[in-house]
Amino acid sequence: MLLSIVLSTLLLAVTDAKRGKGNSSYNAIAEAPPPPGVEISVGKAFTSFILSTGRFVVVYAVLGKEDALDLHRIHCIITNAKEVANEGLHFVQVTASNGRGSVSFSLPEATSNGTLLYEGARVVHPLDVTDFEGGHRQILTATVQSRSFVNVSIGIRFSRYDRAQYDVRLSHTTPSTRYLRNQRGGYVRPLSYRLITTGIEVLRVLIESNDDLCAQLIVTGSEEDPYARNIEHFVGNGCILHQMEFTRRLDLVLQRKDVPETLLMFIFVNKDDQMCGLAASVRTPNNLKLFNITWVADNGVSILKPISVLIALYLLPIASAMIYARMVSLSKDRQRSISEQQRDVELECLGSLSPDGTRATNAIASGVGETLNESLHVDSAIEEYESDVCDDVALRSSTGNHTRTIGISCKSEEWSWSNAQVLLVLLPIISLVIAMPAYSPSWSNSNCYHNYACSEPFWIFMSFNHMFSNVGYMLCSIVFLAFVHMRKGKLTPGNGTYNNHGLEVCMGLSLLCEAFASTVYHICPNSTTYNLDTPFIEILCVLIILKLYGNRRKTISAPIANMAAVFMIFADSVITIFAQRSLTHFLVIICSFVLILFGVHEVFKSSSSGEFSKTRDSSVSKRWSIILSLGVVTLNILVVATIILPPDRIQPNQILTIICLTNTSLYFLYYIFMKWQLGEQSCRFSRVCSASAAVLWMTALYFLFADETDWALTPAQSRALNRPCVVLSFYDYHDLWHITSALASLMTLVALSTIDDAVSALPTSLLTVF
Repeated sequence: MLLSIVLSTLLLAVTDAKRGKGNSSYNAIAEAPPPPGVEISVGKAFTSFILSTGRFVVVYAVLGKEDALDLHRIHCIITNAKEVANEGLHFVQVTASNGRGSVSFSLPEATSNGTLLYEGARVVHPLDVTDFEGGHRQILTATVQSRSFVNVSIGIRFSRYDRAQYDVRLSHTTPSTRYLRNQRGGYVRPLSYRLITTGIEVLRVLIESNDDLCAQLIVTGSEEDPYARNIEHFVGNGCILHQMEFTRRLDLVLQRKDVPETLLMFIFVNKDDQMCGLAASVRTPNNLKLFNITWVADNGVSILKPISVLIALYLLPIASAMIYARMVSLSKDRQRSISEQQRDVELECLGSLSPDGTRATNAIASGVGETLNESLHVDSAIEEYESDVCDDVALRSSTGNHTRTIGISCKSEEWSWSNAQVLLVLLPIISLVIAMPAYSPSWSNSNCYHNYACSEPFWIFMSFNHMFSNVGYMLCSIVFLAFVHMRKGKLTPGNGTYNNHGLEVCMGLSLLCEAFASTVYHICPNSTTYNLDTPFIEILCVLIILKLYGNRRKTISAPIANMAAVFMIFADSVITIFAQRSLTHFLVIICSFVLILFGVHEVFKSSSSGEFSKTRDSSVSKRWSIILSLGVVTLNILVVATIILPPDRIQPNQILTIICLTNTSLYFLYYIFMKWQLGEQSCRFSRVCSASAAVLWMTALYFLFADETDWALTPAQSRALNRPCVVLSFYDYHDLWHITSALASLMTLVALSTIDDAVSALPTSLLTVF
């Protein structure tokens, strides 16, 4: 017994001497013998060995207090790949642990093109300083086991991440920036960084690379393990703060309330680039990539200034227009007063020059009095007329035998309710907004097509600036509704084009609905929320077509307008449900083209069916109608052909939206051209609004095509297009699209409403149908 104690004491002393740890502080601590296995040093070359069937090998490294908070990478490789090529996948298992965290992986792995990868690596969670209190040491162990029937040559090594690279610290005085250039990372060499966020309100992360790659960014707390599941099939749980795929660029904004004091940021390069896009080229999996990483700590961007500037941008021209209108009204009042004074003088002169002055003066005064009386009581006469006449009246032209049935404009109670029916389609959006706090965790992931380089978070919203820029649609819709309300009293039944006041109200409401729908869409832009955005654009297009069609044919009833709106919502919903099926693209195109042909037929039929007034040259109008109809069909064929050629670059919902916008624009241009061809007068105000709308639409389209995201790409590829804000550090090009397109929509609707004001004094029966 005494002999065994002496031998044990001598063995421990020899072991301590070999490790160079023979100081007094170390000897004072009674440590257990090292674990069985092969001891290797951290940072050394590969340690090689051969695994036979049913055997395993344990390797370990002894860690001291200098290893606290250090990241260690376990890298394993199969060196006799040719001999084991027929053994299949995952026949070698590697498990590593340091007592605080553990990782495991298997070899070989397969890439998307079937190539086998015979090496892999993982990063184990770091040890804390408290794990080495009292002079204790820790052990990093790795177990390698094979189930192959042939011998497998294995190489394994442990490596340590540089503390200066791993431990990123930013100054508490903001703004503060930290750059790391040419960081080398790859599939077997993941990158990791530890950040202290104390005192930082907003942390912005920018990762850039000029190499072709597909990588994932994982941001976790200091106690969470990013390898809780296979990182390439990670679904997400409460421990992961952010998980985002990216290619050449990634921007991320983290707020103080959303992150803990200590963050771990991991960059994992995938085996091949096709995981971010099927069209990516195949590369060697273990190629290293270069990354440039920037961290910026600041206090965030104040949203008060950009919000105030945007609202002022909309309100200033509106206020200027109101002041101008008031000045014009005062000027007309002064001119009217001067004209009345001149008329009184002329009446006195005429009365004095007449041979029978009394009778002449009385006759003239009587006629003027009747005129003034008629102008004073015109509003009451119109109201009385509208209340008594609500049925269609057949008016005959004195120059021909053709009869036209005219829908007399009258006040109808059905429009007062039907105008509000359009708002019912907002119920799904409103319910979605109410439930937003529950949806926000799942929507703040890598499936959103945000421009993260210009993303200003607020409350639960990742990109509040892109949501707020839609306020222009709401303001412009309110202005247009007020404009329509003011014009309602100026409509004269039986004169000018048909009264489609209810349609104009619905057009304004559709623009208002678009403001809410686009706002909800930008909470997380993707294929699901896109279905909430496009229906109101399509409804507005259909209402504009009905407005132009009904101007010279009849007053469009509320049931027809509601039927058109419901049809567009139903069609858009059905397309969304079956959007992933390849046949959907062609069905949408075919059905849309059939509807286009039907619409062209309806317009041409009513224009050439004998309803032309004999005061016009019907043969000229007929010829131009045929030419323009053929042009519309041809242009639609070209648009459809363009859509069919790249079927993977456009969604079925977008096909319907593009076709609606194209045909609405063509019909509007057709209407303007026919007025010019027939020599019909046009309102100057409408011409100014049309020209302004054209300029604004061209500007808006420039901003739209300069967008910082691309739906035709995967979310990871789309992030490579992200760019910083261009106005007030708050608005990007897509926000400018919202601003300019809202103003363009307002100018377009006003131009549509006033396009026939110049012929408002003509009898409706004398207007040409086209």
